[in-house]
Amino acid sequence: MKTLTPKKPAHKANWHKVDLHIHTPASIDYQCKNVKYIDILRQASKKNLDCIAFTDHNTISGYKQMKDEIKNLELLE
Repeated sequence: MKTLTPKKPAHKANWHKVDLHIHTPASIDYQCKNVKYIDILRQASKKNLDCIAFTDHNTISGYKQMKDEIKNLELLE
């Protein structure tokens, strides 16, 4: 009987910290009226998130507004 030797994985698995349920001010039922797009980015950074996903209701306009906010931040660098 042939002995099998376990192979080493081709690459290491990595963990990523994500939040897959974030609403933006573009969502019609957004409850945090005083929280702006920059605040969402700051909070994600503070929590060391690698990725966030918007789950706004019936709109994708929050995506463009967040993209514009990020572009403005890049101009400041």
